[in-house]
Amino acid sequence: MLVVRSSQHGLRSLLVVFSHSHRLRSLLTAAAALLACALVATPLALALAGRDQPRAHGAVVGGAVASEGQYPSAAFVLDVRGKLVGSCSGTVIAPSLVLTAGHCAENIQTGVVNPHGGYHVVTSQVDLAATQPGQVSRVIGVIPYPGYERRRDPGDAALLVLEKPVAASPMPLVKLGQSNLYGAGTTATITGWGLTSTIHPKVSKRLRYASTVVQPARWCKRHIRPFFPRWEICTIDSAHFTASGCFGDSGGPLMVPRTATGELVEVGIVALGNVRCSPRYPSVYTRVEALSGWLRSWIAAYSTAVVRAPVLTSPPVVG
Repeated sequence: MLVVRSSQHGLRSLLVVFSHSHRLRSLLTAAAALLACALVATPLALALAGRDQPRAHGAVVGGAVASEGQYPSAAFVLDVRGKLVGSCSGTVIAPSLVLTAGHCAENIQTGVVNPHGGYHVVTSQVDLAATQPGQVSRVIGVIPYPGYERRRDPGDAALLVLEKPVAASPMPLVKLGQSNLYGAGTTATITGWGLTSTIHPKVSKRLRYASTVVQPARWCKRHIRPFFPRWEICTIDSAHFTASGCFGDSGGPLMVPRTATGELVEVGIVALGNVRCSPRYPSVYTRVEALSGWLRSWIAAYSTAVVRAPVLTSPPVVG
């Protein structure tokens, strides 16, 4: 989703109008093309990059193209509402649940939850332009994290309930008390389908991945305003300055390997990046550990093969 956070300019969202098509492949193609030209149509492209400037919800710049099966939990999220289209990324965390960003699930100006009927989720697929897409799922429920503060971004997370269970492997999530897995200096991996450059905007039709490094909370607070250590992680590709977050697929994972097994674990959700997508500025992620109780409750609720629309009036207890 193309979204920015700015105290100076009050720019909160950017959606692009396009000619609606009912064919999924046409929608994917249109979304990719519009994401590629979006920077030309917005004053954000003229903003100076800096720590007090607007920041863009983002995806991946730099890195490499993923191979089939390399990130089996990856999910591409398309949201179509009439003539409006947005795209985000996410991860399968249970057979019928996809974890994504909160700003991908609700109107960040009003807080109104997006209608579930506009969503299509693609799983088990690296190349969006492939002749045969992977598994394409409808969404029957949208569950924003109840503590999401959309004007500042703490708790920027949401769940999408799929109509039927999918074959994709669920992504392991960091558990409460496992912050040692992603301490300062830890090398992490990000994935997404977003812009690969803002100078020559081009959307990758294939899933891309890149390495980045977790930074100390004190450093993040100096370089990002505002930054909330309880809710957020920040990273920067400090070794090479070649990869960063950018406009495109918010909601994707920040992953680190388990010390003993090397298995990748999701510790963050792609939330914010520098407006110019410069690898020399940090990217921000929602801290998965802070959502642990909420996530466990919903995963347990959808642990069976029976899928029902969620009742949001009585969400699982957060803890």
